Amino acid sequence: MKPLSLLVVAFIQVSCIDTRQLFTVKEEYPAYEIKATHKKVAILPVNYVDNSDSKDLVGEMIDSKTDPLIRQEERANKFQHIIYEELYRLNKKTDWQTDKATNRILKEKNISFQDISRLSKTEIANKLDVDAVVYFDFAFKIETVNKEDKKKALLTNGNDVKNVVEVTVEIYSTIANDLVWRGTSMVDRQKIYSPTLFKDLIGRQLEPVLPFN
Repeated sequence: MKPLSLLVVAFIQVSCIDTRQLFTVKEEYPAYEIKATHKKVAILPVNYVDNSDSKDLVGEMIDSKTDPLIRQEERANKFQHIIYEELYRLNKKTDWQTDKATNRILKEKNISFQDISRLSKTEIANKLDVDAVVYFDFAFKIETVNKEDKKKALLTNGNDVKNVVEVTVEIYSTIANDLVWRGTSMVDRQKIYSPTLFKDLIGRQLEPVLPFN
């Protein structure tokens, strides 16, 4: 790709970065208490909820075998690694368990990738010997585009719909033995496809509102 083309692509990606706080968080969560008592935290592989429209596009993000379960696990681990790197980079006060260590222990405990979405997250956290686990859920959806959104060419596909992802982030505690924090955000699918925009979503939008600061 020519230098000028690379510059244009970079400009488009940067222009897509949203500096608004995107994650909606319940106010009653005791953030200070969570910060004070939850020191060691693990990030679980990301859960995908695909629709048929999104499967091929998401599959192009990563080289993988043809087995759909293997492909899904590879995607989940890829995002898990990016999330770990960003949170570790931005918050050294928290003892973030590495994604490699987390996945190794899950394997040793005979917890498969498919088991994670079915099992109690607090039970998984106990098996990982951490104070809490962070669990991400990506739900790929299609929304009707309103008149205002139609003016934003980067957010639409030229039709009357846009592709979005509902990102849900949950923190499960071994101390409280329960869900202690939950945040949600509806973002354009490009924020998931682009590593640059996804890192920005984690670092600029999510990390500042997590109760570990």
